[in-house]
Parts: sequence; structure tokens; C-alpha cells
Amino acid sequence: MKTLCIVHVFYPEFWPELATCIRYVEGPIDVIATYVDDTKGIPEMVRRDFPSARCILCENRGFDIWPFLKALQTVNLQDYSILLKLHTKRNVKRDGRPLIFNNCDFSENVWRDYLLGFIHDAAAWRATKARLELPNVGMVADRHVILRRDDTPWFKTRRTMDLAISLIRDLYGVSVRHGAQFVAGTMFAARPSVFAKMLNHKWTADDFTESVHDDTEQKAHILERALGIAVSAEGLRIDSFDGHLGLWRAAMAVRGFLLSTLEFLWSDSKQTSERRIIKVFGISVYRSGHRSGIPEEENCVVVEPPHNPLSYADMLNAYALRETARHAGRIVRVIGDKPCKISPFGWNLLRRIRSRRFLKKFLKPVVGKAPKGSERADMGPNPVRLAKVDSCWLNLASSRADGGKTLFVHFRKRSKENIAAARAFAKDHSAKVKFFFDDSGCGGPIQYVDAVVNSTWVMTDTELGADFATAFGKDIVAPLSQGGIHAG
Repeated sequence: MKTLCIVHVFYPEFWPELATCIRYVEGPIDVIATYVDDTKGIPEMVRRDFPSARCILCENRGFDIWPFLKALQTVNLQDYSILLKLHTKRNVKRDGRPLIFNNCDFSENVWRDYLLGFIHDAAAWRATKARLELPNVGMVADRHVILRRDDTPWFKTRRTMDLAISLIRDLYGVSVRHGAQFVAGTMFAARPSVFAKMLNHKWTADDFTESVHDDTEQKAHILERALGIAVSAEGLRIDSFDGHLGLWRAAMAVRGFLLSTLEFLWSDSKQTSERRIIKVFGISVYRSGHRSGIPEEENCVVVEPPHNPLSYADMLNAYALRETARHAGRIVRVIGDKPCKISPFGWNLLRRIRSRRFLKKFLKPVVGKAPKGSERADMGPNPVRLAKVDSCWLNLASSRADGGKTLFVHFRKRSKENIAAARAFAKDHSAKVKFFFDDSGCGGPIQYVDAVVNSTWVMTDTELGADFATAFGKDIVAPLSQGGIHAG
């Protein structure tokens, strides 16, 4: 039996790396190369390495997923015992910042290295082939890129996983409730038979939209997960080529627990002067030291405490500046001209208690002079979006999405009209409502970020609410007659 390799060549400069990997495959192999630009000489380049390769020109839609399905529809799966799916994946540009999921940093070229781990040398390929021969294994990849629903920290990817499960239920007639996994980046070796029912739907280019990297709910991203869930639907599982997936996940869980314990025990001064632990949805997953060789006073950033501790905007802007500086490896001091305290007594008691707790736990402002030579942080035009770019809000958001629809509401003033408008919209869309009003106690900054991250729509007449909606890709729906900011 032959091996079928379907490789999508979008970035020609990465083809030599893939060609080297494909040569490690032992035995007869058919290579199908898909491409979207007929001006780059991709067919000629591929055939120089594999003269019998078949090349298919595809529409530039659906990333590497539509080309894969298009090629898959041109072959008889029963003619092959192993199916390889590869594509040219570029580096993930992060400007020195980590891209964390599955307890690993995937920035720069690391993601591609993980994806090719199962075939990066002859020994890895032999191990991959041996795993596929096990009766209960249907797909093999590197353990770092095999993800479950809750292994991704982003709220949208979890919702996309649920959509993929629904798609597989329609195509395979099986509801995969437990054990659903997928390969993040879709490079793997699999049994061709697991995709037979996937082809019952006659896929065309019209099923896919133009590729948009920031939209995780387009059909290509749903199918990325569906390709893995199809393995579970056939009663099989995805495994790492080295066979230690479960053990590795257990080790990562213990590692996360230990790092979280260390962070809890360390004092703030020790964290800021020695190392930084970055938390993703409450789990410590990445540690980085400060820039070495630079005196402390020259590596220090001074952030002003919030001018009004009862203001969502002031509290979160101060936090955004603090975390942006810390992610850049800078020592941060929150220093004010006078003690930044808030009495737990007075109007809006609950709001005051929560704001006071946020000040003490997350900002820890002090009174005194800034270290000589230190840099003062500038609020900038939009620190909320700046913080989103630097992934700072991941320290706050818990992503407790339950799969239901939620309307996040933030208005300056509580009024019967605002409440009625929000509830009417929620009723029409069978959604829950989470209210925030600037003139009444309704939760602290942590609750605010958690609510907006896990919402489906945002209704607001505040710039802060609109900035958060834009940063996290939420649809803003607000009655224009009531001063709402409307963006679609």
C-alpha cells in the first residue's frame, strides 16, 4: 500500500524544508502539491524534487484546508494506507512576545518545528508509522500541537471547537462529547479512511471565505478542528509519535501547579526584580527574566496609579500600562504623589470593596520617589488596545464561557430605558445579560474583563466598552437613539 502526501505550497521559500521531510517516508509515495499562485513556478519547483508529483491550482480560500479537501476529492482513499498532510507555514511574528497555548511558546519558527516533529527525521517517521499501526490510533502528530477544547486560552477557539463538533455530528452521525482533539496547524499523518465520511459533503471553493487570520470562526478553522474530531468519531484517537502524550500532559499539569504555587509564595518585589511569570487564564505557563546587563534604575518604568479608583477606565488603563511594561521585561513601580487608597465604606459598598482589592492585589501602588533614571509610562491614545496586543488581558480573563449567548452591557448611567433596551435585545436573541453601569456598584475590573471576553455582543455608550469590543472582536450593538456606539 502507498502513502499519499498532500502538501499545500503557499510560501515557496519553505518548500525545501518540506521536501526534506517527505524524503524520510519509506516505500512508494504519491505526492499532490496544491498552490494558489501560478506565477511563482511552484509546480516546476515541486517536480524537481518529485518528478511524478501532481500539482493542483486552487482558489486562495480556506488557508490550507480547502486545497487539502480539493485534492482529497480527486483520489481513491482505499488505495493508500497512510495520508500525510503538510503545508508551508511561515514564522509567527511576535516581536519578542510569547504566543502561549498548550503550555508552550509557539512564537517565531517554533510552531512550524512542532508541526513537523513527527516527520523531521527518519527515526521520527518510523515512530509515526509504528503508532499508526496500533489498532486504536487514527492520527499522529507532535504532542505539542495536539489540543483539546480547553487547551487553548482564547474564548473564540473554544466556541469554534463546539461548532466543529456539531459539524462532525452532521457528517458522521456521531456526537463526540469526550476525547475530542485536533492538531493545531493541521500537519499530521493519518489513516485515510477517517476522512471518507468527510467527503460525503461535496466541498467547493464557495464553502470557504477569503482567508482572514484573525477570524477563528470561519469555515477553515472549524474544519481544522473537525479533521481531528473525525478521528474520534471513527472510534480512534490522536496520539503523539513518541507515544507519551498522556504522560506529557500530566507533567505539564504538575508544572503549571508548581509554577502557580511559586508565584503565590513569592513577594511582589521578588517577582519584579528577578523574573516574571506570565499567566494565561490563571495558569502560569511562561517565565522570562528582565533584560540582563542593564542597571535597575535604567530598566525601571514608573506607572501612575489610577486617578479615580472607582473608574473602570482608570483602573484598567493603569493595569494595561503596568502589564505592557512587564511583558517587555521592564521593572515596574506604581508610584503616586499620595497614598492611592479607597475606603471600603461609602456609597456603592460592593464596588468599593472590589476596587480596593484590585488595587492591593494587582497594582500594589506605593508612595515615594521614582528611581533615578527611570522611565515614566505614557497613557497613550488607547492603552486598552495596546494591552490587547501585548496579551496583558489574559492575566485577568478566566474564560468561563458556557457555550451560551451573552450580551455585555456597559452604560454610563443606569436607567430604565437602557435596561429595557438591553433586555429586549437579549430576549430577541435568547441571550443572557451582564450589566455594568458607571454610576452604581456592579462588579470590579476583573469581573468587567471576564464578562466582556466571554460575551457574544457588546452594548455600550462608553469608549472603554467600545475599545474592549474592538480589541476582542465583539459585535457592538447599541440603539443609536440612546447614544450607543454602533459598529455592526
